[in-house]
Amino acid sequence: MNIPVITLGSLANAFVPGLEQLRGPVTVVRRCEELAELMAACQTGLARAAIIAPGAVELTASLADRLRFAGVVIVALTDGPIAPAIEGIEYVASTAGPATLADAVSRAVERFDASARPRGSLAYADPLDVPEAAPSPIDTGHGPADGPADGRVVAVWGPAGGPGRTTVAINMAAELAAAGTSVLLVDADTYGASIGASLGLLDESAGLAQACRIADQGGFGGAVLGRTAVSVAIKGGRLRVLTGITRPDRWPELRPAALGRVLEAARSLAEVTIVDCGFCIRPTRN
Repeated sequence: MNIPVITLGSLANAFVPGLEQLRGPVTVVRRCEELAELMAACQTGLARAAIIAPGAVELTASLADRLRFAGVVIVALTDGPIAPAIEGIEYVASTAGPATLADAVSRAVERFDASARPRGSLAYADPLDVPEAAPSPIDTGHGPADGPADGRVVAVWGPAGGPGRTTVAINMAAELAAAGTSVLLVDADTYGASIGASLGLLDESAGLAQACRIADQGGFGGAVLGRTAVSVAIKGGRLRVLTGITRPDRWPELRPAALGRVLEAARSLAEVTIVDCGFCIRPTRN
């Protein structure tokens, strides 16, 4: 079972590298610094669990209930004994290792899945119930299997001073997904990555950077990439998105070989991969 999670607070964010190295079902899809950002992400159906650092937010029963209505369980890191414990929250010592934390997340999600999910709405800001027949925004299976690497990779490029590359890339991806094609949208604009902001993802942790870090460790394929990418609902279908690095000075952190592995894995994950490129990339002919 693939378990996408969101972290809140610096201590929770510090667990991200360790959880990534486990290569287990628990995958961090976003790192948040504020409660409002966490709530917005959870209400989009992005995650199954939220890992919250000590002192990052006041843990209350109402907060636990609001996240439960969004289909998200809370795993709270603690610095000491908790009294009283809040029902529905899984507590883990902040000194625990990544494997212990991952096990706690899995237990919390399993207990949530075994119980009846609350129906209705707690507030006007909460998401309304969707029909049972509607597709789930979270893949609760084992993730996509690695298929044949015969998907197409389409680069959207334009010279400096020619705006509209991101708009074209997003609309191409959306139209293909609405037509039933499996699509991965990659933000590889080295100067002005903006696909995340355009889609309202508010993602501070670049999905492309995360995928490249995992690919650098070896054993990377379409299934792993599928757990790293964000699933976005559009009219008539869904598409996967790898958000870009919003700071140009961070692009040297990505190794060309790792990026190559990510694009190769994309060919086995999606029928079409749309790559939004920066203006400084010069196309070449073989």
